[in-house]
Amino acid sequence: MNPIVKDGLKIVWKVENVDSLDANGKYSPELVTDNFKWKLAVQTKEINKIKYLALYFYSGNEKIKLVGRSEPCIQSLR
Repeated sequence: MNPIVKDGLKIVWKVENVDSLDANGKYSPELVTDNFKWKLAVQTKEINKIKYLALYFYSGNEKIKLVGRSEPCIQSLR
């Protein structure tokens, strides 16, 4: 899995849109925009007995969602 690097944040995570997950747990990609001064909130969602961990990043009024399964995929978050 390639790390996503944005504004000094190194995130080893798949970019997914949890709202687009279908019954099979598939997803459609969601792009991350160029912003900075991220605030982080974490939320879990269970779909078909599979827990997904949603990472919400806020910059101003814009909310960007980085979502992945609950395995420990983040190696470094600074």
